Amino acid sequence: MRTLSRLPSYHTLAFTAKSGLTLLCHSAYTIVQSTTHSLAIDVLTDPANNIGSLFLSDAEGIYFVEALSNTNRNDLGFVDFEALVGLEGIGLANVVRNAQEVLLGREGKKIRSMMTYDDGESRASVAVATATRWGGD
Repeated sequence: MRTLSRLPSYHTLAFTAKSGLTLLCHSAYTIVQSTTHSLAIDVLTDPANNIGSLFLSDAEGIYFVEALSNTNRNDLGFVDFEALVGLEGIGLANVVRNAQEVLLGREGKKIRSMMTYDDGESRASVAVATATRWGGD
């Protein structure tokens, strides 16, 4: 006699109120490369302008907090996010620094590159070089 093996359990994802978002667009979630300790999901928050928010999970992958707002996507929906392979916890993302103006139709997107060294807990802007190493422009 064959017995049924235990079925896997499923959980509902829970986005915390800490993010300050009142409405999430459920039409586009993108799972982006992350560490083995958490799950990173970019949620499309402004479909007309391809702007989203990056959320990181707890160790179980159930509860999420917003790690980065105003993430940039291209017209095909690809998120401007990259985790560096082989360097645990380091990631790069492009964000729309003038998201409010873009939302109101006043300006085009202005992009800022951000970097994290600790799995998204903190982040800093990537400085733009004014000249090359050899002194040229």
